[in-house]
Amino acid sequence: MSMNADEDQVKARLEQLRCHFTWKLLIEDTELSELENRVFDEIEFLNTKFNVGIHNLLAYVKHLNGQNKEALESLKEAEDLMQREHAGQSEAMKLVTWGNYAWLYYHMGRLADTQIYLDKVENTCKKFAGPSCYTMECPEMDCEEGWALLKCGGKNYERAKACFEKALEVDPENPQFSTGYAIAVYRLDGFSKTPHVDEAFCVQP
Repeated sequence: MSMNADEDQVKARLEQLRCHFTWKLLIEDTELSELENRVFDEIEFLNTKFNVGIHNLLAYVKHLNGQNKEALESLKEAEDLMQREHAGQSEAMKLVTWGNYAWLYYHMGRLADTQIYLDKVENTCKKFAGPSCYTMECPEMDCEEGWALLKCGGKNYERAKACFEKALEVDPENPQFSTGYAIAVYRLDGFSKTPHVDEAFCVQP
């Protein structure tokens, strides 16, 4: 099989992952720097147990800014936090981080490392009988997608609300899901009343 065919197969698998690279986040093209600063503030001032998603988002923003080495460092922080703060929870929470690793290594041309993380995702999805080898339905992942959408601005609020609604259907008593939903509804109401210019673009994988 040719190198191009191998890469095409890897790309097809990557596109099945649920992570920041596939969530079609709409980000204002002039606000990447501001978004990065907000993420840094949250890492510094918020309780560390909520920072796994923040480090994942920071890694994605750093990638968009062409800082792939720094993005890898942020993913390592997310992985370390999961081991310290979420050690007793399901491996499903790791899927977003592993997906981001796989995409980042792909963009760096490190296909062997990409495959390592694709294998991690595949093994977990098989364990939980996911809908495909590289995708799993999981309320924690819906929640993380919702928070990422909320961080990236008003054009993402409707989808963020839908993510939290989906998570709450599975676990209606979860306080993090409820909080995310309430914030999404509040921000969506404010955003719909505020005039804004259509400057957002969808960042492709």
